[in-house]
Amino acid sequence: MQVVSTGILIVGLGGNNGVTLLAGKIANCKNLSWETSSTGRMSANWFGCLTQIPSRGIHGGVGYRGRIPGLADANNAIVGGWDIRPTKLGQALYDCRVLEPDLVRQVRDEMDQMEIMEGVWDPSFIGESQYATATHVVSGEDNISTRTRLDRIRRDIRNWKEKHNVNGHTTVIWSASVERISETDYNSPDDLLSAVYDDSNTDDISPSMLYAVASALEGCSFVNGGSQNTLSSALTSLFDHVSYRRPDAPSSSILSKFAPYSTTRAYCLGTDYKAGQTKFKTAAVEYLRALGLSPRVIASSNHLGNNDMLNLTTKKTLNAKMRVKSDIFGPWEEKDLDHKVCVMYTPYIGDEKRDFVEYTSLGFLGSPHTMVTYTRCMDSILCVPLMVDAAIWCDYFVNHDVSSGDVARATAYLFKVPEGEARGVDPGFFNQMKELDDVLEQSLRDGKKDATKDIFALGVSRGIITEEQAAELRVSSFVGTGKHNAWAWAFTRPLTRRIDNHLGVRMHRPRYHVVNERSLINRLLATNIDEINDIITIRRGDIEGASSASPPQQVEENTQVPVDVTGMPTMQVFSVEENDNAKQTYHRGIATVGFITVLFASNSPALHSAFAMTSSDNPPPVLLINAVVTVFGCMGVILTSPFLAKYVPDPSKIQLSTNPISTNDDSTSSSITFINNFIQSMGPTTLAGAELGLWKTLGTTANIWGLSQTSADHGAFLIQLTTLIVPIAQGLSGVPIPTRIWTAIGLALGGVFIFTQDPNQADCATLQGDLLCVLAAIFYATYDLRLFKWGKIVPTNELITTKMITQSALSIGLLFLSGRDGTLDFVSHASFHDLELVGVVTLWSGLAVNCLAPYLQVSGQQAVGPSRAQIIYASQPLWAAIMSFFLLGERIGTGGLLGGSAFLGAIFLAATAELPDPDCPVEECEV
Repeated sequence: MQVVSTGILIVGLGGNNGVTLLAGKIANCKNLSWETSSTGRMSANWFGCLTQIPSRGIHGGVGYRGRIPGLADANNAIVGGWDIRPTKLGQALYDCRVLEPDLVRQVRDEMDQMEIMEGVWDPSFIGESQYATATHVVSGEDNISTRTRLDRIRRDIRNWKEKHNVNGHTTVIWSASVERISETDYNSPDDLLSAVYDDSNTDDISPSMLYAVASALEGCSFVNGGSQNTLSSALTSLFDHVSYRRPDAPSSSILSKFAPYSTTRAYCLGTDYKAGQTKFKTAAVEYLRALGLSPRVIASSNHLGNNDMLNLTTKKTLNAKMRVKSDIFGPWEEKDLDHKVCVMYTPYIGDEKRDFVEYTSLGFLGSPHTMVTYTRCMDSILCVPLMVDAAIWCDYFVNHDVSSGDVARATAYLFKVPEGEARGVDPGFFNQMKELDDVLEQSLRDGKKDATKDIFALGVSRGIITEEQAAELRVSSFVGTGKHNAWAWAFTRPLTRRIDNHLGVRMHRPRYHVVNERSLINRLLATNIDEINDIITIRRGDIEGASSASPPQQVEENTQVPVDVTGMPTMQVFSVEENDNAKQTYHRGIATVGFITVLFASNSPALHSAFAMTSSDNPPPVLLINAVVTVFGCMGVILTSPFLAKYVPDPSKIQLSTNPISTNDDSTSSSITFINNFIQSMGPTTLAGAELGLWKTLGTTANIWGLSQTSADHGAFLIQLTTLIVPIAQGLSGVPIPTRIWTAIGLALGGVFIFTQDPNQADCATLQGDLLCVLAAIFYATYDLRLFKWGKIVPTNELITTKMITQSALSIGLLFLSGRDGTLDFVSHASFHDLELVGVVTLWSGLAVNCLAPYLQVSGQQAVGPSRAQIIYASQPLWAAIMSFFLLGERIGTGGLLGGSAFLGAIFLAATAELPDPDCPVEECEV
């Protein structure tokens, strides 16, 4: 399904708030971490954004993620905007000194490449301190009149949404400098539009008003984060898509002159973000009032040195700020309250706001009660979460068709002075949060009622069910008749399945379904109709095909029983047909892993023969064998990958989910955080190839070195310690491994032990060689685990190619550093027979073992899983022993036969074990 991208357009994008929001989004999308001077290493998060953090504690609260279905993910938001300054965004972030230098360093280059649209400005509305840098402004024909400036903003919005494929709701946020108070008051939206349209008009129309009007006409919400009086009754009415922005507006109306215009729902919210001192003030005074005290004096001062405060050094803009600062308690009508506010510009401390507030109240018998607070925090760190939440709430409420009055009240907690339709709400912070919860609860109740109608109406409109069938479903959903029709099942069951898969809900196990029809329909009621509309793919033929089918047996609600699926739709997420396909894929994976096991098994006798069958006085250097093998393998991959890509399944292209790239899995330690940073600069393909190439080089080098000092049988068996290492690593990371698999592991390891005690192998094996093979097993096990993770993300062709290139480079580097003299000596004194043997062995090992086998291993291991694959890999010593007997004359005694029998038993247990549970998330279950 297409990811829904919410649009956030910021007026003043290059300001402290804008660049901080952008940097935060990039950091969260890329899961960045950085060093701080005070708290050590910090990772990206959305702290402060109530829409993006989950609730905490047994009573809930705090955040809304997970509590409210349908909230947009801020990571998917598209951010853009305007600014009257030309400074690149990365440079602006660096200049504002809000975020830690290590984080700024990681996002600066990317931000510098982002577009900034030219801003509309009127010097009469802002302080003189802003004039010198206002060089990135709308000019020429677009700046002739108020109307042309409005047209330019509307065009910018449309072009931006089209360019960035914004498919969610867009919110325009005023985060530019505070404007002076506008002297003109409009009585109606017609008056406002007429003033904008009249080129000869000299009314006091501020840039923020133009951005707000443009937002309404383009169907975007507008949020006034400044202190100026942008919001008015005329502007609020303009956003009313029901009574004003109707599609049937008379052609003689002033609105028609701005056609085409949007008729969709949008909101107009403000004024001035209640971020720091003021938010605490409303909570503190609410607390004092709750104690029954009578607040008498609130004296506060705050100072900071950012550009917003610099703009307030002009009296005309300061008046706008003081208007909202002093009016926050108005609806409480505390007539005896003396509220004083002082703001100061102190350039030295930059964006760090510091405020001091003293609260004096009267208690019992008039006794004074005094409370003092002192706060320090970066101003942008306080404001940005409110900007994010404002945009996400607008998107949510638009999708749920919540009225503008309810939305204004629900979002009042964001603003110092809620205006527009929120005017007069309770100023108390906690009362305002209660208002938000009430509106959300109502939206969920209304959504369930509407969803019932919309879901079934959707089925009718698509020709899936008839009106009569829809009516019967509605009755069943509310009354719970217990009547089960095959066609009703065919409509509800696959749709519910598809919703579960889309939303990431844990699904029932294959072949077992909740058969109570009312349960299914109630599941549909809790789902956003937009999500259903995007994923419903049931055909009318599915319903007709189910009409003759036997209905599922009637059972008590929420009982799980086997279901006869004859005649039911063929497009269920986990239908019986797909379950059979899963079995076929699993068995095909078993066969693939079995084949490459034989290829891997041939490696030990082949490489050992390079040392055992050449001149004992002049054996080939280990590093030479290693380098030639990897070079042949690399060449083979490059030459054959186009062919293999056509016939070998690519797991990275068939994953059910589109999860973001992440290397933070349970099989790695917290130190892997380094990879999360490094991945941003290297890219997943390069990083995957580099990591896998390193593990494979270490394993191959240790393996060949060990085979030069021990027997092929010993080497093959000891390499199979991976059979134990891989499942243990998964088990320690919390992955539940079935008992049958653990039994197979124990049996396979027992075979290793028995085989190594075979006296027939004692003469040709050394302790040092055995230890090197054990070390190789550790490296190979790590490779297998990481291959399983990377195989889900990186296409097989790219993965194996970059892995082999890395492996070749490292092997050649080792040879150049440590093996040059030995190589020259061997080549100059070796016989033709020795050179021919080494050439054949390295060619086989390179092409078959290091080229073909790894390519097949990606898809085969994805189907089987690394733990189960290790059981099959454990048979390598058996096949290696057979090959060693015929090629090298190595003998197998009684111990070898017993060990081989144990391996065959382990293989049987693994092959007949139950399939991994497809309903279980990868992070928690056996893979």
